Formats: sequence, structure tokens, C-alpha cells
Amino acid sequence: MTTLNRIYSNELKQQVIIEVQQHNRLISDVAKQYSVSAKTIYQWVRKKIINLYRI
Repeated sequence: MTTLNRIYSNELKQQVIIEVQQHNRLISDVAKQYSVSAKTIYQWVRKKIINLYRI
């Protein structure tokens, strides 16, 4: 099985993060809607949270 490394725009990443954090949607649902893996979305959200609390 071959894996593809896709490059997603910052706008898409921001929209997906907003869907998860502000609209309280499940990562799995957002992943299906945007055709992005749930693992990828989890990593985006996690990175955003870490950056918010970085001192």
C-alpha cells in the first residue's frame, strides 16, 4: 500500500480546526466531510493547542 503526502492549505487547516474546536464536531465526522484522515486532523488540533499554551 502506498501512502500519499498531501499538502493542505492553511485556510483548510484553520477551517477544520474551527469545526472541531468551536462547533464541537467529532474529528471523525469532520475528516469524512473534508476527505482528510482523522489522524491528520488530530495532529493539526493538537499542534494548535500546544502553540496556544507555549510560553
